[in-house]
Order: sequence, then structure tokens, then C-alpha cells
Amino acid sequence: MPSNSLATIILMVKDRREFVLRWLTYMSASNCDYKIIIADGGYTKLSKTDLDRFNTKLDLLHLKKITDVNYESLIKKINYALKFVKTKFIMIADDDDFISTQNIDFHINFLSNNPEFSSSGGQKIGVFGFNNGKYKLNKNS
Repeated sequence: MPSNSLATIILMVKDRREFVLRWLTYMSASNCDYKIIIADGGYTKLSKTDLDRFNTKLDLLHLKKITDVNYESLIKKINYALKFVKTKFIMIADDDDFISTQNIDFHINFLSNNPEFSSSGGQKIGVFGFNNGKYKLNKNS
């Protein structure tokens, strides 16, 4: 499925299969066209069957390399997922955060039209500039 080339959502998960499937179902029903990287830090891996049912509606990449056992491994998992981001903006979400795609679009449009800002957010959402593998930092960061 072709995705919106402006943003990637990194979905942080750990051993809550039902939450992940509910989140993916919600984003699929919302016609989410952003790239979604599932950063899986659980002890059990989501099955290919679980994820295949969303492949026609969502642009998914499932990464399972680092198990979350402490804060350090969580940061390593995030940094590993960031290596796969090829878009101008990123958003990190948890598997129990339900955010409208229109809200994401609003923040991306704001950042696109206001290059002096490096992030835009509100309650339960934050979108960040991302360029060449680094967060975009500037005077308003």
C-alpha cells in the first residue's frame, strides 16, 4: 500500500497483542496513510498472520530486535526504529493512544508552514521534524 511520504508513526508495543490489534484496526478504519513502524519490545512476537490482515490498508514494518527489560533497552528500541524512518516527520505513539489522522495532518501542516518550529503537539500527540536520521533542532526546540 502506498503511504503518505511526509510522516512515520512509531508504535511502541510490549506484550499487549490485543491492544496492538485494536490500534491497527482503528488506524485501518481511519484510512491512515502514514508509514507505521511497530517497535516491538515484547517477549512474544506478533504473528505474521496478525499483521497480514492489515497489509492491504496500512503500510507496516514490524521490528522485533530488542526486548524491553529496562529504560536503556527501551531507548535502544526507539533508536533502532528511528534507523528505518525515511520521512520528514515522525510521531511516537503507544498502543493505547487513539489519535485521529486529521489531528496528525493538522500538526504536519503546521510544521510544514512554520519551519522555525521543530515540533507541534497537543493533548496526547506530538509530531517532530526528522531529517537525515536526526530530530530537527532549532532555536524554538
